[in-house]
Amino acid sequence: MKVLFIIQGEGRGHLSQAIALKEILLKHNFEVVCSMIGKSQYRQIPQNFIDNFDNVIFFNSPNFIQDKNNKHYLIWRSIIINFFKIPKYLKEINKIKKNIRKYDPDIIINFYEPLVGLMNLIYPIKKIKIISIAHQFLYNHPLYTFPKHKFTDIMFIKILNFFCGYGSYLKLAISFMPYYDYNKTYVIPPLLRNNIINQKHKVTSQDYILIYLLNKGYINDILNWHHQNPNIKIVCFTDEDNNNDEVNLTESFKKCRINSNSFIEYLIKCKALISTAGYETLAEAMYLNKQTLAIPVENHFEQKCNAFDLIKINGGITSTFFDIDKLLNIIDKKNTTNIEYSNW
Repeated sequence: MKVLFIIQGEGRGHLSQAIALKEILLKHNFEVVCSMIGKSQYRQIPQNFIDNFDNVIFFNSPNFIQDKNNKHYLIWRSIIINFFKIPKYLKEINKIKKNIRKYDPDIIINFYEPLVGLMNLIYPIKKIKIISIAHQFLYNHPLYTFPKHKFTDIMFIKILNFFCGYGSYLKLAISFMPYYDYNKTYVIPPLLRNNIINQKHKVTSQDYILIYLLNKGYINDILNWHHQNPNIKIVCFTDEDNNNDEVNLTESFKKCRINSNSFIEYLIKCKALISTAGYETLAEAMYLNKQTLAIPVENHFEQKCNAFDLIKINGGITSTFFDIDKLLNIIDKKNTTNIEYSNW
């Protein structure tokens, strides 16, 4: 059976989930004939992610606009700018349709790409079943509880869920914990790649803290703390503009370009993790029983929900800023991540 992936490239997590699902599908004799990735002008997709897919095709996709410091998302500006880009996105939809006809898949799997729903709204696909996958679909579950929020936070996420899932034969909602299935939506555990699952027996606790930054503007916050605490070893992964994969800024601070395989090697061996609250990173860290401090990117409601869910299952701690001292206070305590998560 032939499968075509369409992946939202704004978040690394969707790419990681696609890699994990491809590994599962290949074991069951499915063929992933093409992977289409929606790209953002604000974020570079690492080559090692691309190397995991065959017949990769890029298209321009809606994305969030960052502030000038590369830290926060500007929600209303993002909505307005993407609205005026709709004619451009309609051309991208034609590109998607053309490749669907070319590869003639039996199933399309959509990793939270809104142009798939918009395409199905304008040009309904009736002969090919679409399965949509994302942890965001859990937000529609009757039992899901949100962190403190504004009305517009819920409104935006429900609208995005509508477009990303419109016309889907079924939806898969990724969750840290079990929920009952509802309304053609099936709740599933996190999709973890083989190089996470197969490395669990190699987990150690070496003398450094690992940091993952979704937006590179936060690097100065980390460096300011590091200059006051130079004895704490730090390895920090973020988007990089230079050609060096790793740079030693000081004897105890290493800055790395985002690279999936390299990050996993450091994650397996780190003492603890500090990360912006991306879903997949938190899921991997909990599976490897790493103490975790999650900091949601400002104005990123999905990350706020991820951090809130982390607290629900006692999988780590959260903060509104890079409060590294808060992590140091618990770093030597036994990790309280419950066994039910790994079993789930």
